[in-house]
Amino acid sequence: MRIRESIVFRGPSHWSMHPTIELKLDLDGRTANDVVRLASFIQRLQTASGLKLECLPASINGDQVSLPVEFEEEALTRECIKASLRLLDESGWRDVDLTTFEERRLVDLADDVRLGPSSRAILDAATARGISFHRLNSGSLVQLGEGVYQRRIWTAETDATSAIAEAIASDKQLTRSILESIGVNVPLGSLVADAEEAWNVALQIGLPVVVKPCNANHARGVSLELNDRDAILAAYECAKVVGETDKIMVEQFIVGDHHRLLVVGGRMVAASRGQREFVVGDGRQTITELVAELNSDPRRGENYTDALDIVNLSEAALIVLAKQGFDFHSVPAAGERVLIKHVGDLIEDCTDIVHPTTAETAVLAAKAVGLDVAGLDIVVSDISKPLADQRGGIVEVNAGPSLSSHVSPLRGKPRPVGDAIIEMLFPGQAPSAIPILVVLSPTGETKLASKLFQSQISEKKRYAMLSRTRILVDGKSLPSSSDLHRDVRGILGHPFVEGIVLELSFSELLRRGFPCKHAECVVVDSRSSQQSSAFTVGAEQSFRQVFHSIQNLIRDGDTLTVLNDKKDMTIKVLESLDELRNRVRVSDSEDFVLEIAKTSLA
Repeated sequence: MRIRESIVFRGPSHWSMHPTIELKLDLDGRTANDVVRLASFIQRLQTASGLKLECLPASINGDQVSLPVEFEEEALTRECIKASLRLLDESGWRDVDLTTFEERRLVDLADDVRLGPSSRAILDAATARGISFHRLNSGSLVQLGEGVYQRRIWTAETDATSAIAEAIASDKQLTRSILESIGVNVPLGSLVADAEEAWNVALQIGLPVVVKPCNANHARGVSLELNDRDAILAAYECAKVVGETDKIMVEQFIVGDHHRLLVVGGRMVAASRGQREFVVGDGRQTITELVAELNSDPRRGENYTDALDIVNLSEAALIVLAKQGFDFHSVPAAGERVLIKHVGDLIEDCTDIVHPTTAETAVLAAKAVGLDVAGLDIVVSDISKPLADQRGGIVEVNAGPSLSSHVSPLRGKPRPVGDAIIEMLFPGQAPSAIPILVVLSPTGETKLASKLFQSQISEKKRYAMLSRTRILVDGKSLPSSSDLHRDVRGILGHPFVEGIVLELSFSELLRRGFPCKHAECVVVDSRSSQQSSAFTVGAEQSFRQVFHSIQNLIRDGDTLTVLNDKKDMTIKVLESLDELRNRVRVSDSEDFVLEIAKTSLA
């Protein structure tokens, strides 16, 4: 079996409401059962890589097969298809198990090309609210909503996240001084110019201390609970190298556990508790070997989707070990616990027990820095008690914090942090979508679409009109790329556009699907169908696919009208489409269709 051709439908089509790759297959001696086996294996690989998508029923006509496969990221699904064909060929098309190697390879690829868990938490919440979205680049920049209602996110940062606030948060000394000036509990500390000054400052503020780069994040280059000169000098050099900066901070060490409090829009919405990383000796293995055993836990990895991080034997880890009298080659006694890392993964939800005054302090700190979404790192022995009572404090304020520990904690219940961010961006019932009217016709160029566009312009609405060859926005012509899908996506990002009239030919629809994810009104103008190549052969089947596509596009409440001089064909096709049949208005009056369309856009 081989792929003769693949057709990509990026929007709703006659196959599905989701983006779909249609595989045109040659059987090459294989059977219909083998097609089913291939579809099943592709779906298994997609599931293994984290995708919840379907292989749809294949269409088989002799040796010609069409197999539709839904996709989220095209490159990932194509790799699942390629791997499926290869593995099935190697097995002689018998049932084959997915190897650990293949599964991990696809998981790693998914981590490279898919949006991360923080973005997906927000987008899942957007989907639940019916808010459309699309990626603006290969990274994590995503547009939510359309036209005048659009918002943008970059992981957990939003278009309202101030660049000034982000700069403050990345400067740990500046953040500390701002918070200290408004009475927020923070550790004493100071910037130092060299290793000797680090030791002198440590003596002034009192041992033990923390040494870290001023731009530290994810605990990189941070050394904790340092009590002697040699350790502090080594930690200074480590912070300088790992942080790639000369700005090094020495600050008071606070006794307690690491916690992360998430503040969204002036409200604390979630909290997690972290763990320290230990190994337990067996009297035989070195610390290096014990850490390798710790990292063999399948939950550990370097991807965003892995539940736990890999524990690295870094310079910072060597400093921690040296304090305990060990190095990487030491062999701890049986049962002896050895600390490798002070700040490990955030694993346990503790939202419900955060003391109210601590939550208020977190909100105050986020507001003082100027962040709409902030992750506050707090060290305290008991998060259920006030910070001041136990000398706890805020040690960092993070812009664009990871949401993973709140969305899927290893212990405790998940928190709807994505919903909180969506509610901040689109409060209450705030609109997110602009109205779209699609005019379908054999040629994709009709006077009807122009009349509808002019009716909206006359009402002082800033509408866009698009077809394969032209783009008009607010009465002005813009260059067309001749790729309607690309042009529609571009106009949906226009900050002034309040609605769209879209012209689409039958052949373009059947070849690529709709270039939009919704339409408040669809008008099918089939009056020139006799002249359309799409209708000279298999007219009824083509017409049926057009209506299947519409059925996958429109929602309850949207309208569909058909301006038709061939009512019999329309009625016959609609008889088999239960979801559409009772929602269609068929007419031969252009004025009637215009009135229905204008009413639906009002």
